[in-house]
Amino acid sequence: MHALQFVIVLGISMPILLNAAGLNCKQRVAKIKNILKSIKNVERDCDAEFDLPCDCEPPTVESAVWTTYVRWGRTVCPATNGATVLYKGIAAGSEHLHTGGGSNYLCLPDDPEWQTYVDGVAVAGAYIHGAEYQFYKDNKHHVPFSGANAPGGDPHALHDQDVPCVVCQIPRNTVMIPAKRTCPSGWTSEFNGYLVAEHYSHPSNKEFVCMDDAPEALTGGHENRNGALFYSVQSVCGSLPCPKYVNGRELTCVVCSK
Repeated sequence: MHALQFVIVLGISMPILLNAAGLNCKQRVAKIKNILKSIKNVERDCDAEFDLPCDCEPPTVESAVWTTYVRWGRTVCPATNGATVLYKGIAAGSEHLHTGGGSNYLCLPDDPEWQTYVDGVAVAGAYIHGAEYQFYKDNKHHVPFSGANAPGGDPHALHDQDVPCVVCQIPRNTVMIPAKRTCPSGWTSEFNGYLVAEHYSHPSNKEFVCMDDAPEALTGGHENRNGALFYSVQSVCGSLPCPKYVNGRELTCVVCSK
């Protein structure tokens, strides 16, 4: 009913109800209460019609932006930023000595689904392997990562371990910033860590990705089977200006959202 029509009807019907034949006093009061319950709805309609301010609850607006990011080396999404797990998986990529195949790392889900297939590795095909950490314990390889989630609390114990990953979704945009540990003003840090990639001399090069600062290891994945590999990335002076960059220093990274 139109708001103005309701007001007119209310004005006419109220006296009639007050003097309604056949109704006792309590019945007439009950009828009037039922009419009065609708006043809030009428007020809201009138406010909308005449563009007046309304003290009603604002509608809930769902974010139109949902993005995902991979948290390499972890099995959980950050607990404090509203991120939720889309799926957990296993870090994978082309074998480090192969010259073909894909040039990126993938987070393969724990529970693959199959369609049409033929078992047996074919010569005419592309291959994907699991990935391992390459965090040596010697003077030539510095391991900048925390051992908080490593076997025995030792980051060097992650060497040759299989690498987990988790794909997180959030109702915001995301960006990975290399060589930074903090986000710009107004942005939220999802996680920070160190830049990793394939070894510089390997035929199978990979993209640079951000490995979480405190990596975990997959259970039972300690055997040295190689496959795709993760090495920490160091800056090299030359065309890269030093300072502010430093020769041989491991580069940080941070994933930010807004």
